Amino acid sequence: MTIDDLADVFDLGERLFSARHSPNTYRTGDEYEVTDFFYSDTEFCLVAVHEGRLIGFALGTIIDKASSA
Repeated sequence: MTIDDLADVFDLGERLFSARHSPNTYRTGDEYEVTDFFYSDTEFCLVAVHEGRLIGFALGTIIDKASSA
């Protein structure tokens, strides 16, 4: 993912992850969630592009837990 992908990722997420379309996986987010992930863990922010069009994305992070391997 690059900074130029942020708007498309946000738009796609808004369209896909709604209570109407995905009642079992729906959760609320905020308008800063995509940028927060991008600026904190860029290497875990991936996009899928087909013929120049963004068709998917994955946002991830590593959570450090005390007393955990």
